Amino acid sequence: MSGKKILVIEDETPLRERMVRMLNYAGFMAEGAADGEKGLEIALRQPPDAILCDILMPVMDGNMVAPILRANPATQKIPLIMITALSDRETYRRFMELGADDFLVKPFASEELFGAIRAQIKKYETLRSGEEAASPSAPETIQAPAALSTFGDWSYDPEARRLSHNSGKQVWLTGAEGQVLKVLIDNKGKAVAREMIHAAMKEADFSPFDRSVDILIARLRRKLDDNPRSPVLIRTIRSTGYMLDC
Repeated sequence: MSGKKILVIEDETPLRERMVRMLNYAGFMAEGAADGEKGLEIALRQPPDAILCDILMPVMDGNMVAPILRANPATQKIPLIMITALSDRETYRRFMELGADDFLVKPFASEELFGAIRAQIKKYETLRSGEEAASPSAPETIQAPAALSTFGDWSYDPEARRLSHNSGKQVWLTGAEGQVLKVLIDNKGKAVAREMIHAAMKEADFSPFDRSVDILIARLRRKLDDNPRSPVLIRTIRSTGYMLDC
């Protein structure tokens, strides 16, 4: 995906500049905007391939930017990834209502950032190709909903990226968290190497010094109420990786 244009709308200068540097280094063409007003000006003048937008910003925040992007024909289908420090139910619901495609929770690893962008651009390009190839007279097809996966007292809806507990509690996952959980669910009861989990997140070589998988596992444990000091659901397998044990 080298050469894809990415717009980063973020008011925190150190974070914005770091994200732009990382994206450019990874082969993207990234540009930063310090507030929503400037971000909209750039996006509408020369629409990028994906937009990363912070929520809390001066002048014009993400809650105001997203509806404008979705209302304009030039930007309404561009992948939009929101950046936040929260991952609760209300935050997730608000993002979906605004038309966001995904969200990243601060702090996030560089590969979580790259993975989210690549996944959304790929999804957008696939949908666009399908629209172009579709015939106006072709019959509509109804896609079956994704099957729920159950483990312990939890069930997981991969399409909505929603975890539901038997008690009624619901938790939403980021794209990267969902990818990690899917690998564990697909290999339930088996030890899964970090390399395998890593491969599901991005298109790059694995390094034993990369801690992005461990960070995402820690987030999943918190959301699953799985005590990190004595985990029951996601067990650490020494010298290998992790296992969903249920």
